[in-house]
Amino acid sequence: MNIETVKIQGESYLVNGSISVPKSEGNRHYKLVQEWISEGNTPEPEFTAEELATKAELEAEQEASKLRAEAMLTGFEYNGYRISVTAEDGTGLLQVKGAFEMGVTDTVIHFQNGTKLPMSATDFPAFALLFVTERNKYFV
Repeated sequence: MNIETVKIQGESYLVNGSISVPKSEGNRHYKLVQEWISEGNTPEPEFTAEELATKAELEAEQEASKLRAEAMLTGFEYNGYRISVTAEDGTGLLQVKGAFEMGVTDTVIHFQNGTKLPMSATDFPAFALLFVTERNKYFV
C-alpha cells in the first residue's frame, strides 16, 4: 500500500481518504502507518480548523433554529389567548380565510400550541394582520 495521506480518526487512522486502519499492533496496515510516521511524516488532525469552525457554525444555526421554533410555539398574546405562529398556523389561517370568504360567519381556529381561538368573520382581518406582523418578527 502506497500511503499518501493519514488522518487521525479517534482510535484509528484514515489512510488516503478511504482506508480505516485501527490502532492495533497486529494490523499490517497499522505497521505501514507507523513506518510512514517514522519516515518523518505527520498524520493530519481529525478535524481541520476550518472543519471545526464549520461544525460550530452549523451547531449554532441549529440551536438558533430550535430556539426560534420554540419561540414560535409560544407566539404572542391575543385577548387572553396564547397564539403560536408556526408555518402550520399560517396555513390554517389561509383555510379559515377561505371559509369566511365562502360565507362561514364564526369558527374556532386551532393553533399548533393547542390554543383554540373563537373567531368571527368580522374580527378575522385585523387578527390575520396581527398574526402576520407577529410571525414576521421571526424572520427579520
